Amino acid sequence: MLTQDLRDKIQQYIKSAISLTDLEEWIVPRLPVFIASAHSADADVVSAVELGLAEINAGLRTEKQLQEYLAQVLREQHVTRLFFNATIQNDSGATNETLQQSVVSQPRTPVIIADW
Repeated sequence: MLTQDLRDKIQQYIKSAISLTDLEEWIVPRLPVFIASAHSADADVVSAVELGLAEINAGLRTEKQLQEYLAQVLREQHVTRLFFNATIQNDSGATNETLQQSVVSQPRTPVIIADW
């Protein structure tokens, strides 16, 4: 899950409330925390910021394009994937299998899970 502090800071940049330098100076000391779990939403978003910085420095992207790109990254991270396990028995009842089913939902939207 994306931390609210990181989301807020990137949104400030997208709205031009802070500069790209301000965003970078805020992120750099927090990098160890954000990338502690390589497959976390924080790590993905920070990677997108770092990629954008490199692309701006290489002249491949404008700052406006970076703001649009980061807005898209935040929208993509807004979707939460939930997994839950279900135990299934075959007709004879002799064996069990574990199944992982996913439900995609928007945060703050109730997810109704039917009783199987």
